[in-house]
Amino acid sequence: HTRDVSIRLLNKEFSVDLIPAYRDGETSRTTLFNKRSGSALDTDVARHIHLVTNSGRQQEICALKIWRERRSLDFPSFYLELIVLRALGSERFGQLADNILAVLRYFSTRFEQAVVADPANSRNLLSSDLSANDKQAIAKAARDALYDENWKKILW
Repeated sequence: HTRDVSIRLLNKEFSVDLIPAYRDGETSRTTLFNKRSGSALDTDVARHIHLVTNSGRQQEICALKIWRERRSLDFPSFYLELIVLRALGSERFGQLADNILAVLRYFSTRFEQAVVADPANSRNLLSSDLSANDKQAIAKAARDALYDENWKKILW
């Protein structure tokens, strides 16, 4: 399967996403192709990995990715990760359930208007990768989850 910036290889037991890219040998700058926009992007994938890995929010990110997949939402992973980090900027660590609800509240009220840029290259606006309809679907799914209040239905 081709995705926005990666190719997903499926095996019986697991799947692997490969990102075809060109990395500048002198710096950590990376050029990759965004299928959605049809253009090359200059960024720093190592910086992205470092940002998410050192955020302390991996559990929340994983839970929201499960939510995204269960709802079949069109929501690129890195964009979702940055929104989770933004939504949890002032929230306490170690409060998984409360933090997931905080992110869902952010999705339901502020997500559609949020401008999200690539932290490695502010010219790359991740928020422009989704249509208004896609953003509305994400906000509606978040509102539905908040009203449901049943964790089995929210995540599983």
